[in-house]
Amino acid sequence: MSIIHYLEETRPERPLLPSDPIQRAQARTIASMIASGIQPLHNSSVLAGFPEEERTPRAANAIIKGFKAIEKFLKNSSGKYCVGDHITLADVYLFGSCLTSLRYNVNLNEFGLIYKVFQNLEKIESFQQGAWYNQPDCPENLKPGNTN
Repeated sequence: MSIIHYLEETRPERPLLPSDPIQRAQARTIASMIASGIQPLHNSSVLAGFPEEERTPRAANAIIKGFKAIEKFLKNSSGKYCVGDHITLADVYLFGSCLTSLRYNVNLNEFGLIYKVFQNLEKIESFQQGAWYNQPDCPENLKPGNTN
């Protein structure tokens, strides 16, 4: 969360928080739902405490449970993105969770609003470049399309 606050404070020309207080609260709520209710439960250090065969189902279950709550929330906030038609910090959080959900075989088609937002974000170059599997330290065996 610190890096997002840093970007918000140092790059005012591209805010990640809407100026409208209600939309700002919506963006923060979605980000918080992901940061505290989904991400910690599929973190590799948490999953390492479980037998190998339980890790994927546990991670998928945490993501599905969280996505159900977010899907309900998006009914009142979404447009092209999580909160209306402008990218917010909620989209940054959601994009990462959607990418992770695919790693754990979660079917995003079951979450129509989430999937719509994800598809819109996938078209944006900065989101593509920021994907975890496009980072220099990503192990080759975790990159999409790798069958090893």
